[in-house]
This record gives sequence, structure tokens and C-alpha cells, in this order.
Amino acid sequence: MTPEGGKVPPPTRVDQIRPEHLADGALSLVVFGPGRGEAMVVLLPDGRVGVVDGCREPSSPDTGRGDPVREFLAALEQRAGLRGETFRLAFVCLTHPHDDHYAGLGRLLEAYRSRVDAVWSVPEVGDRYAEALRSYVEVTHAGREPLPDDVKIRGLQRVLAELVEAHERQGSSFRHVGQGKRLLSKVIQSEFLELSACGPADVDVKHAQFALVEGLESLIAEGEHSARFDPNVTSGALLIRWGQAGMLLGGDLLCKQGRHLGWDEVCGDIHPPIQVIKVAHHASAEAHHEGLWRRLGAALAIVTPFKDAKGTMPPRPEQIARLAQDAVVAITSVPAWPRRAGVPQAVYSTPQVPRSRRSVTSARNGVLSSMSPPPGEADTHNAVAVSLDATGKLVRFVLAGKANVYAPPARAKAAP
Repeated sequence: MTPEGGKVPPPTRVDQIRPEHLADGALSLVVFGPGRGEAMVVLLPDGRVGVVDGCREPSSPDTGRGDPVREFLAALEQRAGLRGETFRLAFVCLTHPHDDHYAGLGRLLEAYRSRVDAVWSVPEVGDRYAEALRSYVEVTHAGREPLPDDVKIRGLQRVLAELVEAHERQGSSFRHVGQGKRLLSKVIQSEFLELSACGPADVDVKHAQFALVEGLESLIAEGEHSARFDPNVTSGALLIRWGQAGMLLGGDLLCKQGRHLGWDEVCGDIHPPIQVIKVAHHASAEAHHEGLWRRLGAALAIVTPFKDAKGTMPPRPEQIARLAQDAVVAITSVPAWPRRAGVPQAVYSTPQVPRSRRSVTSARNGVLSSMSPPPGEADTHNAVAVSLDATGKLVRFVLAGKANVYAPPARAKAAP
């Protein structure tokens, strides 16, 4: 399926997502996916802004340059200033403590101290938990990757510490992200808006905490870890509803494996209408729940690659081809897939035209160019953005950087 005359409009291409690319008074989502992880910015219809996860440490912690979320927030703050408005963040959420989801989030919380209304996290945050998790990650990664990596370990320490700082000393409210937890609700434009958590299941959080304790005990007693603590099994998943509009942000939540129930436990709480899904765990087969996917019938699936989808990393071509049978599939950056028969293809070419700050055209005819990213940082701005009105209609669809729509070869050839 390609976005032609159906539920998903043809996309507008941009170099970098800017506030003006999204519809005012709509429910909007920006998914940043440079190629390794993901971060999301949610813009509520009343203008409030929230951040879910982080994908990149800034090259300049003070200014936020190099972190696409911080750069986008800076543009929103500048616009608010021109309107005489005070800029705050309605919420900051950490779905789970993997570095491709927490990178840069600690720095962001530092930059917005006393300006964050709520912080949400899975599982509990606290000084003792943070130290236990930091120790476990540091030791278990040693020898498996070039870790302990000071940047990653410090990033984990920083984000967990800043969540505690925000709640205990900066006045932010705190909520756990878990099955059936209502996080935010309000009537906007005469339509009820609710942002809730649909995962993880409480029993999965309990089992994961036991696994962490077992792993630490094994490290202390034997010098090696026999229990595996995988934060993905307790990743938060968020559901946003406004009138008839619905978005599912799947985090990295997995399907049932061993004693962890994952999507199998929580999928019964999720019902249509859902127009947009940020696909869980980079569209890995382990995170795909076929029954839920078919029941929701979303029009647009947004996928972020992990490690550029090299080797066996997700998303795999066959899984994208499967998703593309039922929905428009937008991928935030170019997967490193081998060239062979049956591999999904990019639907839209990237026109080579001179860049200007304010030229606006459609995806077929050219490029909507905003400020060009600095050399060496262009890939940080790979992103997909969408706006929904309260009826569930997709009123904006934007591809930034190297983002594109992918379809099975036969459908890609039929696209304009």
C-alpha cells in the first residue's frame, strides 16, 4: 500500500522537522530514528509537548546541538517566545533503560530542570535501583561490546538520576508506566484526550526485577551472571487517544517469551481506532503480535532501524514486506539491506535540487527545505512526522532526511 488517494496522504519531504511542518490544533507525533535507536516528540492539540525516549547524546550539551529532539524543542521554544508564551514540557518518559532509548535524555532533563510537569518511567526509579542497574549493565557488557563505555554508562546514570531529581527536587509529578495506567487526560476542543500506558504487564515487571536481583547476586557470589535481565521485556508502551484519533507507541515491548508475557498479556486492552503505530522493537519478528496488528488495522506504521539494520539487526526485509501488505510503512532511515529479489524498496526518490530555507513543494515535485543540518550531523535528523485531527484523519505526513516509505517491489514500482 502506498500513500496515494487513501488514508495516508502523500508525504512532504524536508531536510529537518520544524514546527511549521505539523498541523496546528492537531495531535502530532515526530519519530526520530537516526539509524540506531529512536526518540519521539508528542505535540498535543492544545500545544503542550512531551518527549518519549532519547536516541542521541548532543555534541554540545549546553545548546543541544547534535540531538534532534533538543534541536526540535529549541525551535518550538523559539516559536513560543515569539508568541509571548512560556515553554514547558508536559512530560518526559523513559520507556526502558537501553542506551538507544535513553541517550541524550539525561541531558535534556538537565536543560529543562523546573520546566517538566511530569516524568514517567519503567520500572521504578530511585538511587538504589539506578546504582544496581548501572553496576549490572557495566559488568554484563564487559567483553561483549567495547564497554564499559563511559559515555553510555554515564548517560544511564545521568538519566536515572535526573528522573529522581525532577520528581524529588524540581516539582515534577511521577508515574510508573504499566498496564492500564492513565498518565494524562484532558478535554481539548470538546474531545476527550487520554494518554495511557498499555504495557508492560505488572507481572513482567516483577519477574524482571527478580532477574536483576538474581543477576547481581550471581555477580557477587560467582563473578559471572547466570540470569539475563533484558529491559525490552518490560518496555513501556503508550496509547494516545483524542476523539477518534489513536496512536500506539510500542517502545521495545516484545511478545511472550519464557515467563514474560509481553504483548500477549496487554493486547486485549488495546482497541481500534488506531491510525498510527510506532512499531515495537524496530519491527523485529519477536515484537510482532499478529492478532493485535490485524485487529487494529492501522493506516501508517513507523519503523526505526537498529544499527542501520545491518546483518541480522531489525527491521528485516521480510517483516517490512509483511507489514506493508496492510499499511503504509515509513522507515526513518535507509536500512542496510542486501540487494536481492523481494526486498522492499523505497517508494519516493530524493530529488536533487538546490536547498533554500523556505521553498515548499510536494514529495512528487521537490523538497520542502528547512535549515540544512551541519555537515556530519545530517543523519541525526532522519525522522517521520504525522498529524491527526480529532476524527482520526491524517492531515500531515512528513519524511525528513533519509526517511522513506517502503513497499514490496511490485507496489514500489507502481508508486509515482
